[in-house]
Amino acid sequence: MEGDDSVKVTIEWRGMRHEAEGDVDEVVREVLKFLQRACPTYELASRLLFAPDYVQLMDSLSKFLNITQDGEVVLLKSYMPADQSMGLVLLCAHILSKIGKRDYDEMSIEELKKLTGKSEKTVRNALTQMTKDGTVERTGRGSYRITNLGMMRMMEMLESSPEGM
Repeated sequence: MEGDDSVKVTIEWRGMRHEAEGDVDEVVREVLKFLQRACPTYELASRLLFAPDYVQLMDSLSKFLNITQDGEVVLLKSYMPADQSMGLVLLCAHILSKIGKRDYDEMSIEELKKLTGKSEKTVRNALTQMTKDGTVERTGRGSYRITNLGMMRMMEMLESSPEGM
């Protein structure tokens, strides 16, 4: 495949050889398929491990928020409840940090207030409840990040929400 975005991977393991070439998403899917065939315990473990598909998540999130060139998050659905809007914004911050578009995955109360359009009291009250139920964790004085449980909850919400909510 031609172009700057093309990736080529060769795997050799226990006498087996597999080559995959194409865009990153295609190659990752090919490698995972190979691993599932070559190593059945990998398939079993992958069913138990939480490993979000960030490409699919970003696609689902795009109905609710956008990201500017500078990496700023813009919430499109400001009428959503505070816990949902903050969960989505924190999920986006997490994904952006994983793909190198943001230096850290946590956000301050000020950032959450600004991005969600909610009052400081509403943000603080929602964060208190979200911390209690394990959706977010406090990382420092006034900073929060989404937890794995929170990511799972947001993914469930995204999957079950009607188009455009």
